[in-house]
Amino acid sequence: MRATRESLALIVFLGGCASGPAATERIARLEQQRAGAERITPWLAVHDAKVNARALRALAQLQDPSSLDAIGKMLPTLDPAVRREALFAIAQLGLGWEPLVEEVRARAEALLLRNVRWHELDREPELFDAVGAVAGEAGVHFLVEQMVSGEAASSNAAGRALGNWLHRNKKKGWPGTPPRLGLDGEWGRGIAYALMRAASPDLGARTAHGLHAEDAEVRALAARGMAALKAFDSSMQGMTAPGGDLRVRIEAIKALAAAGATTEKPAGENAFVTALVAAAEDVVAGHSESNQVVWAALEAPFPPALLDAPGRVVEELLRKARLDEEKAARPDTVRLADLARLECEAAAAVDRAAGRVALLEGCGGAHLAADARQRRIARALGSGEFAGRMDALERLAHSLNAGVRALAVESLGKVGQREAHREAATARVREALADPDGPVVANAAEAAALLGDAKAGAALGQALARFTADADVEIVSNLVDAIAALKVTEAIPALRERRSSTNAAVRLAAKKALVALGADPGSEQHPTLPTPHALGPPAEARLRVVTDKGTFVITLARGDAPVTTSVLVKLARERFFDGLTFHRVVPGFVAQGGDPRGDGWGGPGFLVPCEISPRHYRRGTVGMALAGKDTAGSQFFVTYADTPHLDGRYPIVGEVSAGMEVVDRLLPGDRMVSVTAE
Repeated sequence: MRATRESLALIVFLGGCASGPAATERIARLEQQRAGAERITPWLAVHDAKVNARALRALAQLQDPSSLDAIGKMLPTLDPAVRREALFAIAQLGLGWEPLVEEVRARAEALLLRNVRWHELDREPELFDAVGAVAGEAGVHFLVEQMVSGEAASSNAAGRALGNWLHRNKKKGWPGTPPRLGLDGEWGRGIAYALMRAASPDLGARTAHGLHAEDAEVRALAARGMAALKAFDSSMQGMTAPGGDLRVRIEAIKALAAAGATTEKPAGENAFVTALVAAAEDVVAGHSESNQVVWAALEAPFPPALLDAPGRVVEELLRKARLDEEKAARPDTVRLADLARLECEAAAAVDRAAGRVALLEGCGGAHLAADARQRRIARALGSGEFAGRMDALERLAHSLNAGVRALAVESLGKVGQREAHREAATARVREALADPDGPVVANAAEAAALLGDAKAGAALGQALARFTADADVEIVSNLVDAIAALKVTEAIPALRERRSSTNAAVRLAAKKALVALGADPGSEQHPTLPTPHALGPPAEARLRVVTDKGTFVITLARGDAPVTTSVLVKLARERFFDGLTFHRVVPGFVAQGGDPRGDGWGGPGFLVPCEISPRHYRRGTVGMALAGKDTAGSQFFVTYADTPHLDGRYPIVGEVSAGMEVVDRLLPGDRMVSVTAE
């Protein structure tokens, strides 16, 4: 009778729909509203595995430490789907934007290691991800132990989790006894990733061994490991040759740059120069697959002085090729744009070495817009030594183009840290806090903090009062961080107001600032969000993206991200993406687009709560860009390689199912001609 009364009470509490589709839909709504964990945990008591699993996924999105005990009670279940969701929910607690307090982390770790005993023969990938997310000494020991177990899937998953733990905790060196495992086959990726993150000189030989693996991803990871060690290996020279796997070529040339940047390694320096010129010659010969290799090399942290002579060779090659193409009977406009962008990258390298803006002012000819050229100059002036730099930045900081002003202010924050420039830079940065453009203000706030401008308090407070919309989250966060860094105690009342913001990222930034100022941050608040977006997945299964370089197709992850994929489809129907650019392309990492501003600061005018899933980021995975918790909008990215450090942090909305070779040819500034849902 007592069990019956409890069941009836539960049904009443849950609104009369304790199981079936009505229950899962209600949980989905609570998830989107970011209702408190106390409104979702009762669904774990329902005798319906699908409802339990859906409730655990909702708790994963909340990342509320108070739900740990309720989640932990689901770990011993015999239902594998429910257990996997419980493991994922604990992982999300460890991966939250706000670090777990030590007591909660230790309890989570203990729960997981007990789960190992409960399911001794069942090693779900989610288990390793979860242990890595909350690991202390015992969890790390478990991961290392599993890496040497000899079982391929466990070694791979444990290596990936250990690598992420090393990355998040900024640890270097191998914890415990180094593994004596081969890196052959796809299963070696996890081990190669962990070796790369460890960056241990004692494991240099093991890292270099991966350069000879059959799997291209392992070779690329091994090259990244060599770059982290700044170590030269002669086999890296051949890995950059045209015709090879693009991921491997990119990571190998970056590794050669890292080795060459160390003056006591002249072999690496010479190899890098040779590889850069060879890649540029391949571009000139019409092989666009080498575009990203040249871009990666020119963006690599190679000493400007050492890049002077080869940079001039590359710049001249690309400029001559552009001029020749312009004279052709039927010039290829796409090729002209590529040559112009690469020429300007080489010009920036030469100008940095020379200490003056010369080649940048005319690079690219008519194929580079004036504001795009000014943005490059503003960015370049933020590093190296340039004659007349402050006068040039002052002019750019008054540009009519907001993107140019934002970059100029960012550079002022960097160069103003030198005593000779501090006074002039500080005055201009403080003035920029009143700029009508939000991103300019955000960069000015960051620059003011870098410059230690104790007189910026009033301007920061006035700027904070101007930006109140949820979509202003990144601007507000920068302002709040600057207020904390500069100890602007008069802003405490305004920070307390932001503690009740509907956006979690703003609430967290305000909390950190209040703590830094020695003020009571108050109790945690969880305002209920409206649900303006469709809760169900879209009818369309794909997005067709037509670019300057060709077409690629995204198959949407409608099951794991129904709301976000619905938003993307809606934007595509409205032709929102047509004409936008891929404003950010990092060879070997991501190509990112969907920003109407074209500089990484824009969006659709609203935010979408995150829908994180247990999926892993592989080559061709499509994810959503974020500026903090629950800040997805319209910007999406495609990964060029396995990127485990993004797992559990950024929503996955699909994968490139056709046309990845098109994505491989993208450069910053390439357009999305059209994006359609089908």
